[in-house]
Amino acid sequence: GAVAQLGERDVRNVEVRGSTPLGSTIRTSTNSARRRSLFPAFPAGYKRAWETAARKRRMNDDVPAVTVETVAAIVDAFNRHDVDEIMSYCAADVVWAMARGPDPWGRRFEGAAAVREALVERFRSIPDARWEDRGNWVSGEVGVSEWLLTGTAAKGEKIELLGCDLWRFRDGKVVGKDTYWKQIDAEFT
Repeated sequence: GAVAQLGERDVRNVEVRGSTPLGSTIRTSTNSARRRSLFPAFPAGYKRAWETAARKRRMNDDVPAVTVETVAAIVDAFNRHDVDEIMSYCAADVVWAMARGPDPWGRRFEGAAAVREALVERFRSIPDARWEDRGNWVSGEVGVSEWLLTGTAAKGEKIELLGCDLWRFRDGKVVGKDTYWKQIDAEFT
């Protein structure tokens, strides 16, 4: 079974499912410097909105809890290419940062309409895209989904990428998603 090792500060709602490539131990912290660094490419007000929502949650038990099942359900909707269901998990001001793009943080889509368009394009460009679940974990309003993406690009190129999504939630809705994947390069040493 997976073990959560807590840091110096109190960490609430740590959940672990599956194992990571580095083993089954996950260390988490509520250190504000680490929180700030998770999404450096996001708009300036993003961090403030996330912290305000976190304060509300500590005072209000009626806020929906984010669980590993929440993250797994979103990944399942990706595998069914169900754009409407994926968007049902997102806040209106959602921001997604893709792994590739013209900037160091990839390509960013801001707002539900832009994210919806990006999803439609993703499923069109990789019609058989499948995210094999490699494990999910959640700590408060932050989640991670690890996966192996397989599929065939519209031009016939086979795709096999090991990666993860870093998820940010506010009031049970996705407000941020940042994607990372391994680069395959046989000549890199």
